[in-house]
Amino acid sequence: MRTINLLFLVLCFAVVTLVAQDQPNQDESQKAWMEYMAPGWAHEHLAKGVGEWTYEQKFWSAPETDPQITSGTAVGEMIMGGRYLKSKHTGTAWGMPFEGMSIEGYDNATQEFMMIWIDNLGTGFANAKGSFDKENNQIIYMGTMIDPIKKIEIDFKQVAKVVDNNTSMFEMFMNDPSGNEFKVMEAVMKKKP
Repeated sequence: MRTINLLFLVLCFAVVTLVAQDQPNQDESQKAWMEYMAPGWAHEHLAKGVGEWTYEQKFWSAPETDPQITSGTAVGEMIMGGRYLKSKHTGTAWGMPFEGMSIEGYDNATQEFMMIWIDNLGTGFANAKGSFDKENNQIIYMGTMIDPIKKIEIDFKQVAKVVDNNTSMFEMFMNDPSGNEFKVMEAVMKKKP
């Protein structure tokens, strides 16, 4: 048993030594990590979602149909030292109580926005990555979620726009059976005074 433990320790030491040889020196590594962990302009943009909000939301089940209109509230807060925006939503959807939560962030290394969404209308995650459209002050996310009917992953696009200090707008788009994009959701959020 001692021989096995000794061999394991020697193997671990060899692996650590090999990995360390491929890494930049410690000062460069530390600098890279400090830059990676530092909140910046993108995190400040996400922080515009902090506060209490009311929203009106429209859902379309198919192109050229009348939307279902619902309303609710949301609370946004920055977490983990201002690195992520967590938003908790409550309201109604299809006549049922609704709650959902998103976490949005910006990865300094990949220079991409990221978002995950969960809600009580399913048991899966919606995941997306996005880029900033400076001209329109919005993040355009491209992501995937599960279609529970076909049990396959499907694509979606979400646009998160800051209209002004007290108004935000979210739109979600998917493809119809012919592959044409159509709007499935629109939410206008107003910040509570």
